[in-house]
Amino acid sequence: MTVVSPGWGWQSGKGGTEVAGGSGHKGITAEKVVDVATQLTRERGLTGWSFRELAKRVGVAPSAVYHHVGDHATVIRQVARRLVAEVELPDAELDWQDWFEQVLMAIRAKAADYPGVAHWFMMHGPTIEEAARIVDAGIATLERAGFGDQAGYAYSLLFNQVVGLVAISQDRRSPNPADGDRAFSSMLPGFRRLAVTSPGLEVLTESVLRPMLSGPDAEEAYFRRALHTTMRGLAAEAGLGS
Repeated sequence: MTVVSPGWGWQSGKGGTEVAGGSGHKGITAEKVVDVATQLTRERGLTGWSFRELAKRVGVAPSAVYHHVGDHATVIRQVARRLVAEVELPDAELDWQDWFEQVLMAIRAKAADYPGVAHWFMMHGPTIEEAARIVDAGIATLERAGFGDQAGYAYSLLFNQVVGLVAISQDRRSPNPADGDRAFSSMLPGFRRLAVTSPGLEVLTESVLRPMLSGPDAEEAYFRRALHTTMRGLAAEAGLGS
């Protein structure tokens, strides 16, 4: 069997997906494989499905998936490309803070629908072509705002904060046999016990943990507040008006 190496002789498909020509497997395309992998990611998370399960869902042998896209890691990378390509860039004329809030909230929403994608970006960074357009637009927005040589640092801090918070939030919703339940509700008994003699933990219990237990709106409010605080700090450090 002839193997088509990802990135060699491929054409750009929908959503940035690479589609191989001359497939050798009638009716199966790289785009279809990534379609199915993306749906599996929405259902089970980016690392919640196996290469064999993907092939079964597509209706082909694992070797056919490898032929059209590549190995498991390559398929995952193509899913990340697909999702990033769907993120729309805000109007370039917006104030830098409004621009970043819009794009970061869009990324947060997309990552929330596809568990594990945020974690992938924490590990791999924006090392895909579709992410480069966001990086370029973001850096340009910061440079226009007057960040100068601090633009790269500001961009990195803002995006790492967003992606990191989403990744942690999703990890919290995924119990692990090795360390048990990670939900906020499971933390409350321990906080309460220690708060009796720890003023600091009492403050955290009442001002952070309890509000988080009220639902997803509280988590979004925390996210936005953290983002706004970071923006104000970056603006102050760069000598810009808030």
